[in-house]
Amino acid sequence: MVTYRKSDQILDKNRLQALFSELTRREFTPDLDRINSLIQTGSLFCYVAEEDGEWVGMCYLVPCQTAMTDKLWIEDVVVHSSARGKGIGRGLLEFALEDGCKRFPGCVFYLTSRPSRVAARKLYTDLGFQEYETGVFKK
Repeated sequence: MVTYRKSDQILDKNRLQALFSELTRREFTPDLDRINSLIQTGSLFCYVAEEDGEWVGMCYLVPCQTAMTDKLWIEDVVVHSSARGKGIGRGLLEFALEDGCKRFPGCVFYLTSRPSRVAARKLYTDLGFQEYETGVFKK
C-alpha cells in the first residue's frame, strides 16, 4: 500500500539520491543541511510517497509570494522507475496540491516539464494544468 505524507525533515541522503538519479543523469549529492533548512523555514515543502517503508516518489512545493499573487512552484517530481504505472505520481501530486491549497488559499500552481517527459506531461494536463506559451529563461 502506498502512503503519501509531507516530510518535515530528510534524514537519509541515500533515499533522496536514489530518487534524484531517476530525474537527472548528472551526478547529484544532496545537501541535507540546506534542504532541511529550507523545509524548516517554510521555503520548501517536501512530499513523499512510501511503499513498504521505501520512498518511491517525491516532489517539492516552493512558495513564491509576489505583489500580485501567491505562487507555488512544483519542483523535482519523481517516481522511481520500479514503481511507475501504479498511479503514484498522480496520488503524490494530488496530495501535494491539496496541502498547498490549504496553506496558501487562492494560490496558483506552476511547473515546468521537458517535452521528452511525455507521460509526466500527460499527467499534468490530466490534473488540469495548461501549458502556457511562455518561455523559461535560465542564466
